[in-house]
Amino acid sequence: MGKARVLVADDSQTSLSLVRDLLESNGFVVIAARDGIEAMEAVYREGPDAVVLDVVMPRMNGYQVCRMLKLDEETSHLPVVMLTSRDQPADLYWGLQTGADGYVTKEQPLKTVLEAVSTILEQRNGRDSRSTKTLVGRPTSAVDLLTRLNDILDRKLYEATILGEISKLAWSATDLDLTTRKIMELFGKLFDFDQACMVVRGGKSRAAELLSMVRVSMPENALKGREETILSVLAANSPAPVAIPLMHRSVVLAPEVRLGPEFSDPSEPRPCLTVPLGSQDYESGIFALWCKERAKVSPESLQIVGMLANAAYVVLENARLYEQMERLASTDELTGLANYRQFQEVLEREFQRSRRTGESMAVLILDLDDFKGINDAFGHKCGDQVLQGVAAAFMGSARQYDLVARYGGEEFAVVLPGSNTRGAVEMGERLRLLVRTVAARMKLDRLSTSVGAAVYPHSRITDAQGLVREADAALYRAKREGKNRVRLAS
Repeated sequence: MGKARVLVADDSQTSLSLVRDLLESNGFVVIAARDGIEAMEAVYREGPDAVVLDVVMPRMNGYQVCRMLKLDEETSHLPVVMLTSRDQPADLYWGLQTGADGYVTKEQPLKTVLEAVSTILEQRNGRDSRSTKTLVGRPTSAVDLLTRLNDILDRKLYEATILGEISKLAWSATDLDLTTRKIMELFGKLFDFDQACMVVRGGKSRAAELLSMVRVSMPENALKGREETILSVLAANSPAPVAIPLMHRSVVLAPEVRLGPEFSDPSEPRPCLTVPLGSQDYESGIFALWCKERAKVSPESLQIVGMLANAAYVVLENARLYEQMERLASTDELTGLANYRQFQEVLEREFQRSRRTGESMAVLILDLDDFKGINDAFGHKCGDQVLQGVAAAFMGSARQYDLVARYGGEEFAVVLPGSNTRGAVEMGERLRLLVRTVAARMKLDRLSTSVGAAVYPHSRITDAQGLVREADAALYRAKREGKNRVRLAS
């Protein structure tokens, strides 16, 4: 095996001579260049095994040379060490972002350059046997190199612009459905596609998720056929395949798009781009884009799809987590009903609407009778099951625009927009009988509920909390009169 050949590019003759003498005295063959253009020409003319680049050079700086080498498939494996007087953290960050394998400042001992070159060559020999000697004789000129550099900069600007659009969505990603539609619109501006599909693996605390974005009308079975295809691709690299029925599936349709048997099936061969989601260490899922027939699929397209899909995945995850936090902040964990906070917010909103429109509304406060005795006799686990059973029964009986909440402990509250006195009492009776039904099913004869109801407009009620006070007073009257009954605020 011959001596390793190292290209050293530096516009300082002093610095260039010091590095060359150091490397040659340790058995390396050194190829010298005085600026970025000469460095690139030497790469294609000499085919070195490693490159040492000064950052500040005329015509083309070291960052630009490194980025060109790393973006060219034929030279991407070539080890690069940046050598510079810039020693600020931002300089180090940017140097490594260009793809450099090492970063040495001129303030460090000169032997650090030797150590860096030796280390990256050892690492490269262990994992990559490609050689740049095959590049020798490849035609190039300063004009060619500058043209390629401009192309790279233009592509990076294009990518940065796309990521900027995604970043804008990230700031407003509070509504998952709306965010999904905006991402679909952005994909539609960049690619001529009819369907996109994102599958995210599940875990211990969450189900797997499948999201389809559809831009052309098609039969439902055609949509599911494509989804199953992507699931099979993901399953090929997964120890635990996931079937559609076992995951959370959602479909977002573009405006005026429908699913139905009357539409033609677009499943004939179409270009399909698939990219992994997540990092190299952990693949979170897969993204697929079905392009229309006239769409051109290129390596650059695949790269943009991968970049955009992973950025979109992060934005959608943030939107999903935001909705989850909002739901947890307004939902009782045990019963799944609205919690006290959400009850107060809805109560105030509905009261203001009722006062503004003159339409009546009602509030019910319910308390399970002798619930402590059930806990004492059968344990708190049984008590929790009672609360869950009652909550489920109440939810099944409520109208779509009613709010059923766990008020605290064994107390429940119901907001009834548009309800008058008769409607409030009838709803109270319905819920009281539902508790007796739950009691019979669970064989708990002592389980019952007392209900207090209040209706607005009322002479003593001037604010939302007045409704609660009157309903609470009616509840305590029901308790005094023997429990298991409904009483209306007088």
